[in-house]
Amino acid sequence: MGILQLAAGLAGMTAANPSLGQDRPTGSMLQVRPVAIAPERLGEMQVEFGRCIYGSNPRAAAALLTHSDAFAADLKAARINDPRISFDTDRCLRQERRDDEPNLDVAITPLGVRAMLLEPAYLEAYRHPPVLAAGAVEALPRQFVSTGDQLVRARQLAVFADCVVFHDLTGADALVRTMPGTPSEVAAARALAPSLGACLAQGQRFSLAAKNVRAVVADGLWTRFVRATPAQ
Repeated sequence: MGILQLAAGLAGMTAANPSLGQDRPTGSMLQVRPVAIAPERLGEMQVEFGRCIYGSNPRAAAALLTHSDAFAADLKAARINDPRISFDTDRCLRQERRDDEPNLDVAITPLGVRAMLLEPAYLEAYRHPPVLAAGAVEALPRQFVSTGDQLVRARQLAVFADCVVFHDLTGADALVRTMPGTPSEVAAARALAPSLGACLAQGQRFSLAAKNVRAVVADGLWTRFVRATPAQ
């Protein structure tokens, strides 16, 4: 199996060797034009922007998350014509910008919106850490909309995310409750290293940069605890 990749729009990432030795706070999943914004502030904006777009239309959020995977989104099945309109992204961007900050130039894509919705959808449903149900299984049934090589990678990533959350639910939950771009986020990502390593299939490699780990566990947490599925 080759390098595991997650192409998720605003949260796009490319896998590398699993190493935390050089990790630093990486800031936000929000990809903006170059501006002088501190990583901690960009992380705060990411969290608030995600909450805003989720709160603007929770039903559409559930539909988009249900009819998508890490590599593709089926907007027709989700009954979404334009994510920018459905989630009021322009208003949310204006709302999160402070008066002394420059205007943000953010690319809004279906997969980017998906990546930003996973955490608020999970955290809104679980204000406190959940527990695994009795008889929970590691691998969960999922719906994929990718095709071809992307489908193969989407399935690999899903197995990986399910495994990490199943084997270290406490650590996964703790990570998504940290603020992006902070030392606490990096520390929480590092704490997941044993489970991440154990869940990699032979030949797989994955970058343990905090934002990469965060995106994987957010997908795993939402799938296990929020999406309507049999007992997990």
